[in-house]
Amino acid sequence: MTTDSIITTSLLPFSGGVDPVAAVGPVKRILLQGTWAAEDRITLTVIFNYVQYDLGIKHVTGMSPTFVMAYKNQIMFCAGDEFVYSGIDEPTGFEDRYSGYGYIEMSGERGEALQCIAAAPYAGKIALFAKNNVQLWLPNADPAEWQLEQSLENIGTCSPLSVVSYGELDVFFLSHSGIRSLRVRESTDLVNVQDVGSSLDVYLQSIIHGLSDAELLEAYGWYSSKDGRYWLYLNGDFYVFSYFPGTRISAWTKYGTSVVDESSLSAYTPKCFTTSNGYLYMLGQAADGYVALVSYPSSASYRTTAYLTLPFYDMKSPGSLKHFKAIDIAGTGTWKVEVGNNPNDITSFTTLVAALPLSTHMYNRVPLGFHASHALLRLTHTADSTAAIASLIWHWEMETHR
Repeated sequence: MTTDSIITTSLLPFSGGVDPVAAVGPVKRILLQGTWAAEDRITLTVIFNYVQYDLGIKHVTGMSPTFVMAYKNQIMFCAGDEFVYSGIDEPTGFEDRYSGYGYIEMSGERGEALQCIAAAPYAGKIALFAKNNVQLWLPNADPAEWQLEQSLENIGTCSPLSVVSYGELDVFFLSHSGIRSLRVRESTDLVNVQDVGSSLDVYLQSIIHGLSDAELLEAYGWYSSKDGRYWLYLNGDFYVFSYFPGTRISAWTKYGTSVVDESSLSAYTPKCFTTSNGYLYMLGQAADGYVALVSYPSSASYRTTAYLTLPFYDMKSPGSLKHFKAIDIAGTGTWKVEVGNNPNDITSFTTLVAALPLSTHMYNRVPLGFHASHALLRLTHTADSTAAIASLIWHWEMETHR
């Protein structure tokens, strides 16, 4: 028998073992002595492979985030005047050793104190919102390469949760002047430019100015990807923006009165919303805790009133007198029809029809018969059923005299 055969027949395979454990370096213990005083801090600096790591007190230690969002593969939040972003693929990595970690000081770009209160993705950039300033930053995997592309003055948000990405190329938000579009502001940077919420300004500005800062924080916005609508809850009412690019129609709808839980008939304040498959889900805070409601298309679990107010029509000739003869309306549901003709008083209406039943496949004509330079239409739906306005046609003619 050869030596090789003796060794081979003498070895047995291993069994019942465990996977190998990677080696670790030696454990170092540090003893701190003396009397601990208030506000004392400990920071340890470790240098490994020529890279310095600070252990103990971190930049984010003691921060109180006020707004948090996920963007691609990072977690980002606002705290004070800073906007902090985690390491790439490291949602809890807020230290130098995590690639991609960094922060921005909004005040450093303006030379004055700014509080970063909200943020949103916008056309490949990150929009940072203060109360009276919006900064557009171009993100980068290297924190040192983040670039400030534009700083928009005299515009911002008073309601952080109203800031919502509208598709991929716009952001809607509530400011002290009304509902605003970031794309419009970036393009013009003019305060008096016609904006997405300009038609609501006369209604919303009086409401906003009458609310406290704490009440404005209750405003909540969200985007319904199913139908492409922006929703805003403000002071007990819902404002919904609808946009139909094919017909170049944009409109706001207001759903009014307080939301009520019909199982207990107690009012509550909505805190969070989302839409899915035609349902509206709401989380609210009542006096006795939190309640959750779902709105069913066929059986409403909350009461609401829908208002459709169209802006004043002047038929592109505001200085001329017109004879408004009638209006044809097509849609569904039963609506109250009111009209106004005084451009100096948008709250004055005359009721034409108290309850007009509509059917989508046919128009219902409502006689008008008044002479004015402008005409304003308001439709109100209060029944517990779905309703819609499909089309409106004005019948009028220009007067030969002024």
